[in-house]
Amino acid sequence: MPSRLRRAFVGQVRDRLHVSYGTTEVGGICFSYPSEQTDPAEPVGRPLPGVTVEIVDAERRPVAPGEVGEIRVRAAGMIDHYVGDPVATRRHFDGGWFYPGDLVRRLPSGALSIQGRRDDMMILNGINIFPAEVERVLEAMPGVRYAACFPLRSDVHGEIPVAAVELADRAGIGADAIMAWARGQLGLRAPRRIVVVDELPRNPQGKIARFELARLVAPGA
Repeated sequence: MPSRLRRAFVGQVRDRLHVSYGTTEVGGICFSYPSEQTDPAEPVGRPLPGVTVEIVDAERRPVAPGEVGEIRVRAAGMIDHYVGDPVATRRHFDGGWFYPGDLVRRLPSGALSIQGRRDDMMILNGINIFPAEVERVLEAMPGVRYAACFPLRSDVHGEIPVAAVELADRAGIGADAIMAWARGQLGLRAPRRIVVVDELPRNPQGKIARFELARLVAPGA
């Protein structure tokens, strides 16, 4: 849950917000407390009792503390395969671990922060760029309501990170100001292009339609 929504919930509904993280295959994995909901890193909490969590790199070796990697989970009672789907089983289960495909970072507090999906990560000039991190930074800028980061094809780099931004009502900021904010917060991980749109396209479930954004933006790339 983005920090913007956490603040809105606490301010307008009640101050006892708990955020959890889990999967169908494992059940509950992490749980966070109300005192953590103002953290801009958007923690999902610490692993629950009986749940073992590790953060690993592409070779499935543990990463250094504070680095982003793929989460793997082991817990009593979790499933160990998908019925009738050996391909997905090999992809997500290995050596008693379940790999949900999420990228996370362990915060100094010990809580985990979701950085996005493994398949969404972009690499530009050897730099790992995580859409969730970009979106979190952009949505923290006053005047920005929603942001979506996605890859756009590039003849030079293969693909580049681009961000589309929906502004709050009457926000008088432009793409240049948003880009300056992003570069100040993200440095080389900032998107290479900012596009301001009236409204981000969404699917029937309310999720941002990133492929539609790429199609709309591509003609001006």
